[in-house]
Amino acid sequence: MLANEQNRKNIPSGFLIILDAIDAILNQEVEVLIKAESQTAFNIGRHMSIQAVKDIIMSPASKLYKAASFIKTANNGLSLDYEVWLFDEQFTTRSSLAEYFYKGFLGLSVNDNDKALTKMFFEGMAKTIKSVYAGDKIAQANANSALLNEMNNQERTISPRNTIDRIIQVNDRDIFYEKCITEDTPTSFGKDTSFITSKISVMRYDLPQSFKCSFPYDNMNNIEIDRDSDEHNVIIKIAKD
Repeated sequence: MLANEQNRKNIPSGFLIILDAIDAILNQEVEVLIKAESQTAFNIGRHMSIQAVKDIIMSPASKLYKAASFIKTANNGLSLDYEVWLFDEQFTTRSSLAEYFYKGFLGLSVNDNDKALTKMFFEGMAKTIKSVYAGDKIAQANANSALLNEMNNQERTISPRNTIDRIIQVNDRDIFYEKCITEDTPTSFGKDTSFITSKISVMRYDLPQSFKCSFPYDNMNNIEIDRDSDEHNVIIKIAKD
């Protein structure tokens, strides 16, 4: 099944490792699945050990491996209920490197996970802003500022399309619809920024000639970034206390 889903050239080969375990504290059955790179799994052999699992997790390719644990929570005779934990550093919006494992192979969905949906939408927007406005640092800064405002305001839900309409200029919206909203993206979902707290607490500007500027989000209203009259230089204005 995993081989059938792993049908793109950019998805690296590897090994699927399945562990049958028991949570000794809760006395619950746990199934752990790890998709590991060849360099970490090739020499493990037939008998798995705790050290072998540690070697996989601490390997140079640790950011590429994918793991999921299924903890049995109920068995009513008709169906099994599991609590699922997923680890994947490549877990971002519209990432084929993530979807083939958690969605195609494991059959999981994130549509009921507001933390994951919020993270995926924010990171998709940030990535697209960086790409679309790569040649206009002021437009890029303004869009990033508006995105941070959306993440930090008191609204309890996120409507991806409405958010794009509010912070992206009309001529550029179609590319954001395409890149940041998938066929599986809910029309709206609860805003939960738990996974991106550190990312939305700091405003970062990419300036010309590889210069960068960052400051706490709470001070954003005291900062103004603009061009001079010749459009050659960037001016940063900081209001006095």
